[in-house]
Amino acid sequence: MALRRQRPFGADEVSAVNVIGPPLIKRLCGRLDIPSPNANYVYLCMPFIDAKVLLHGKIDLAHYRGPELTDPVTHELATPPCRAKPTSRRAPGW
Repeated sequence: MALRRQRPFGADEVSAVNVIGPPLIKRLCGRLDIPSPNANYVYLCMPFIDAKVLLHGKIDLAHYRGPELTDPVTHELATPPCRAKPTSRRAPGW
């Protein structure tokens, strides 16, 4: 979220998110968002995590409990066409 520190922006201003990292990230966290997930599912759901970070500027343990798991705004951001698509490109230094 270094970009957000340079220029604050809202989730509605983001048209796409590219997560760059080793292929293992896609393999572990490349699952699709579902409307009523449990915490164990969303721990490894990159679209859900990215949506929460876009909305709140960070991910917090509170985002894995209660109504946060079924928040419609989060799931709208995380549902295809997904704004959070894991890629298999390697980040520099990985």
